[in-house]
Amino acid sequence: MIPVAGTCGLNRLAASAGPRLPIVEASVRQHRGIGHLPCRANGMRTRKQWQLVARAMDGSSEAGASVSGKESERSSLVNEEVVLFLFQLQLDTELQRALNYEAFEAARDIRARREQVDKAVASLQDVKGEGSGAKGAAQVEVADVTSQGVRLRSELQKAVDDERYADAAEIRDRLNELEAASRKAAESASEVHSVPQFRLGKRVKHMEKGYSGVVCGWDVQCCESTAWQADNSVDGLIAGLKQPFYHVLVDEREWSPNPNVAPVAYVPEEYLTAPELEESTWIEMHGEGAFKHPFATMLFLGTDAAGDLIPCQQLRSKYNAERRDVYPPGDGDDDPDNKLGEGRGDSGPQGPNFPGIDMDSLR
Repeated sequence: MIPVAGTCGLNRLAASAGPRLPIVEASVRQHRGIGHLPCRANGMRTRKQWQLVARAMDGSSEAGASVSGKESERSSLVNEEVVLFLFQLQLDTELQRALNYEAFEAARDIRARREQVDKAVASLQDVKGEGSGAKGAAQVEVADVTSQGVRLRSELQKAVDDERYADAAEIRDRLNELEAASRKAAESASEVHSVPQFRLGKRVKHMEKGYSGVVCGWDVQCCESTAWQADNSVDGLIAGLKQPFYHVLVDEREWSPNPNVAPVAYVPEEYLTAPELEESTWIEMHGEGAFKHPFATMLFLGTDAAGDLIPCQQLRSKYNAERRDVYPPGDGDDDPDNKLGEGRGDSGPQGPNFPGIDMDSLR
């Protein structure tokens, strides 16, 4: 029996979530009462991974936010949003584990902490306003659906195991209604905003500053502070403020180490480029070198045949993004002209296979 996460690391994560969100600090203080539930050795969020995040984010998110030159696009706002999302992933994992072990009192406490983090997310979305790319106001509703869905699926399995089929049918109907409401909220929000050019997991390069990174989110317009905008001269952008601004995880080897802020940038679309714009792939242009960032293995599941990263299902849900498969030639692809075998995951029973990744779990 081991702790699900290092409390010290979570304390530092809470500190990095920003002074506007003291409720997160309260949530982390309560984390000590979660208990010690069994943790899979190959789980996505291990203590070692949390320590990597904490080391990258030790201290206040506001410290070092105003810098110049190559790293001026560091963003405490985006850093804060990513941290809160990691909290949601962690708490959902712990909730499912508690339900699996029928630790219902612990599950109730975890749900309460999840609700606290959801309130912090709502507060952040209020700050960002209509420009948020995370489905705006619908994001809080969808986050709540995620928590309820975990509980209902666990109750459904238990009802089936106990042969209470009438109860199971009722729970199934409630789960279907919940998922329908989630899809409706996501579709409603996506109708308002334009689709960004670069998808989740796309490896990109900054055309002026030269650093490379991976897209882990976006806003449909600039949501950063006026001070950040002034530091980055956004008034001189050709497309102005009302263009997609991307959340970019910067390869940690390309920015100088900063103990206060993780290497996360906020970049307007007109400054980014990717090999696919030149009908190529990242691997063809830059080779197969691994991308390094403390958040990478928590938000992404691996690398596809083009060299881009594969976003986890929860990250895709946050931005209402469809699953997209890119696999080697001849692996589940009948089109000889499609050299990378691009396709959507719902196109048929066949699909790509990546070492160490259960692709069926992404459908």
